[in-house]
Amino acid sequence: MPRPKGLRKSVCRGGLNPAAKEGSSTLRYYQSLVREIKTAFPSIHLHAFSPQEIQFIAREDGLSYAQVIDVLHQAGVDSMPGTAAEVLVDRVRSKICPEKINTATWLEIVETAHRLGVWTTSTMLCGHIETPADQVAHLQRLQQLQQNALEQNYPARITEFILLPYVGELAPKAMRQWVGHLQPQLLPTLVLTAVARLFLGPWIVNHQPVGSNLA
Repeated sequence: MPRPKGLRKSVCRGGLNPAAKEGSSTLRYYQSLVREIKTAFPSIHLHAFSPQEIQFIAREDGLSYAQVIDVLHQAGVDSMPGTAAEVLVDRVRSKICPEKINTATWLEIVETAHRLGVWTTSTMLCGHIETPADQVAHLQRLQQLQQNALEQNYPARITEFILLPYVGELAPKAMRQWVGHLQPQLLPTLVLTAVARLFLGPWIVNHQPVGSNLA
């Protein structure tokens, strides 16, 4: 990611609050917030607003995803977290996160960010009800997204892939019953980490390692 050395990085994410408005505009509220942060801390790299939040702001104000991303980028957002991806297979999403955006919307918003010069990360929530085929489908969609950014010569792309092992203590009861374990499992997570590195290969070369608390 093109970020000057020595700058601190700030990650700003939160809930979808329909009352967070300036006047009647949700986008204007977050635009003002970003400007205040960057004015107070101009050296911070602001990594903020997931695809889920972009979709929410666009829906609240009746705007396109491109309009929302462009305004926030101009206000001071430097890059976008690739969260809310969970597993990019709608059959899985409809069960584990039916309230979140679907696969096509997530991909569209991230592709739009790349086209507008906003770098993103990418994630996968693993170790719950997804199958190995679902995992590969997820990785394939990320690879295709990155390949498209390169082929179209977009000014931004995916900077890294982050594997997020499922932790069940605070998950809904139904989710805990479906999964059958509360802590991430070491061997399947390590295998998936290796598969992701091989599959994403030269397209997404940076991978964030899993935590050390795997059971």
